[in-house]
Amino acid sequence: MAEPSAPGGLAGAPRASTQAAPHKPPADNAASLPEPIRIYAPSPPCRVQTVRPGAKTVELYWTNGPDGARVTAEEVDHYVDLNLVVRTAGYRYGDCIEVKFHSSDGEDIAVGEKEIVVRGKVNESGIAYFKEPFRNHTLWLQAHPPQSVYR
Repeated sequence: MAEPSAPGGLAGAPRASTQAAPHKPPADNAASLPEPIRIYAPSPPCRVQTVRPGAKTVELYWTNGPDGARVTAEEVDHYVDLNLVVRTAGYRYGDCIEVKFHSSDGEDIAVGEKEIVVRGKVNESGIAYFKEPFRNHTLWLQAHPPQSVYR
């Protein structure tokens, strides 16, 4: 689970660069078409979280695949290529946000790790984009470590 790590909540964003220009749908279809996918440049890492009164996380969601498609299912096939998008309000360009991941049962989230922490700078659009935050971790995907099938 990701959770806010500061009183203002999660927020962040690196410089965003749209690789695909948004299109304008015909007026009669405008309400039925999904929002265009935007692919952001990864947020530059930072060391110290910015504390800004009133700043907060507005939205947090996962993307994956080469086009940065938003994850809409409860399960995914591969966690290593998931990306995290954090949309914020009240943070300024270059502010550092922090996201902490931990398991809901207090057990390790990854082999030998109770918590995974990522920090990144907010871009000019108020977005922090964390590219593949789990790539270098081996996550526990079950509530308890699997028991050996050989006894």
